Amino acid sequence: GECVCVFVCLCVASAAVREVLEETGVNAQFQRLMTIQENHNINGPGREGSTDLFCVCLLSPILTDNTVPLPVAQEDEIAAVKWMDVHELLLQPLYQDGIFNVMITSALEAAGKGRGLKCDTLPFSFRPGSASLMYPPREP
Repeated sequence: GECVCVFVCLCVASAAVREVLEETGVNAQFQRLMTIQENHNINGPGREGSTDLFCVCLLSPILTDNTVPLPVAQEDEIAAVKWMDVHELLLQPLYQDGIFNVMITSALEAAGKGRGLKCDTLPFSFRPGSASLMYPPREP
């Protein structure tokens, strides 16, 4: 069947930037939404029958004095954090095969080709105001 997923991209873009800052201390700029995993009927306390969206986003660290900031793990949230080559990531058991491997390798390939969904706030043409839109960039 067909699935139509509508969400406000500002939430995804700002959430990605916020989570990176909160959990690593690194200020980053959202570039593109690369992949989305949709997982239905999640089980767990208070989550029975819910749906998760797991997004892979391309972000760029905001440099300080032309230096990539050193990430620092948020206490009580994550055990450790470090910059890692994506090929090293793909050697980790969770990413060697299956859906997470496809998500990361697809995102990597698309990013290398300038693909992915960008997020912009665009004005309405029929009334005052604007909305956030995720869309593939137009070819030059």
